[in-house]
Amino acid sequence: MPNSATANILTILESNFSGVVEEWLGTQVQEGVKRSDLFSDAESRAQNAELLKGFAKGVRSGVIDEEFNLEDSAWEDLRAVLIDVTKERVNRGVTPTEMAAFVLALKSPLFKRLETMLSEEPKTLIREVLMVTRLVDAFAIYTNEIFTAER
Repeated sequence: MPNSATANILTILESNFSGVVEEWLGTQVQEGVKRSDLFSDAESRAQNAELLKGFAKGVRSGVIDEEFNLEDSAWEDLRAVLIDVTKERVNRGVTPTEMAAFVLALKSPLFKRLETMLSEEPKTLIREVLMVTRLVDAFAIYTNEIFTAER
């Protein structure tokens, strides 16, 4: 059962999964980190969707009282997809900076939706933005470790 630290994040991920995937892709385009020369739109969309599924599963069962560890079994699906996506991106020539920016671009669609959802609850908004930041940053750091090992 989701705890209060992640309930709104899960609501967003479960009620607007496709919208988050598309906006995440759009943020990558805006930030210049979507490598259209290396990945088709379909490949990019599929990678985003698989990563977001693993992320949602980890958030659902791997965050307890605002604490989490990406090494826990709850995050196994995310780790597996991250390994596959990172290896594929390394093999196609993505830089470490592009890889980190690819993952970190997930913050924007989540922040925007939290802002809309919690506009009347600023303390809750701040707490959840911090939670998303911690989660996505951990996700990016893990990706960087994989990237470095692949190189």
